Amino acid sequence: MLLLGFAAQGLFGLRILIQWYFAEKTKSTDAPLSFWYVSLMAALLFLLYGVLRMDWVIIVGQLITYFIYIRNLQYLNKWSGLNWVSRTMLLTIPIFLLLLPISKTNEASIGILGWSAMTVLGFIGQGLLNARFVYQWIQLEKNKSSALSKWFWIISIAGSLLLLAYGFNHPTRGFDPVLILAQTFGLAVYLRNLFIINRLQSAT
Repeated sequence: MLLLGFAAQGLFGLRILIQWYFAEKTKSTDAPLSFWYVSLMAALLFLLYGVLRMDWVIIVGQLITYFIYIRNLQYLNKWSGLNWVSRTMLLTIPIFLLLLPISKTNEASIGILGWSAMTVLGFIGQGLLNARFVYQWIQLEKNKSSALSKWFWIISIAGSLLLLAYGFNHPTRGFDPVLILAQTFGLAVYLRNLFIINRLQSAT
């Protein structure tokens, strides 16, 4: 199961590297098309990881951002380019995965009702990482641009720090190496992108 989590985070890491390379090359914060495709695949894998571990912090977070990734592909006019079978599968697979915990009603109830302070912290951290894409979605609809703004990275840093704390003090496993590795790497890139934006703003 950990391998699945690391595979998902590997894809999330790849998308960050893609965006990082694109930012360094173009000196902009736009997200290239490949960023959204990789995000979509990573979210599916991480959603499965969350379902298998009955981790509602991960499950809720991935469900929200998954469909925002699809909206960005729609904006870039790439979603309609997929055949109807692919579109149908991409829309229904998350719903199917979400139904898997139903057969574990008692365990799921414990996971939801028995929240600890650290679980709440994890939800806040994941909520912030989701909020950054909600913010990006609003900016997309408003400005017709898929650029990742300064506030996107500030929110990312805050969410990443909280999820690091959650990963080091997981309420049921003690620590989660998947989250720790992912957020440590992500935090470095978020800080780097914030530095690039500040540098660009200072130059103008």
